[in-house]
Amino acid sequence: MKSYRVPESNCTSCGERLDAAGTMCEGTPAPTPGDITICVVCGQVMQFTDTLGFQGVDDPTKIPGIHPDDLRQIRRAQEAVAHAKGN
Repeated sequence: MKSYRVPESNCTSCGERLDAAGTMCEGTPAPTPGDITICVVCGQVMQFTDTLGFQGVDDPTKIPGIHPDDLRQIRRAQEAVAHAKGN
């Protein structure tokens, strides 16, 4: 997993200040507008904006062009966050 610095922004759900993004797959480039990210504190799914801030995503299945494999990765990441929190 590779980490990238992004402009500091707040999670749209829990308000945590976030300033980095990590990749789930080897060879994935730095985040760009429209890419998906997940808050490491609460598991909220968000999409990067044009300024690499965050926009909340209520239902990832409604993201245009989302691939089923991406939805599985989102679920796995949310489960990892929940597990880390003891839920």
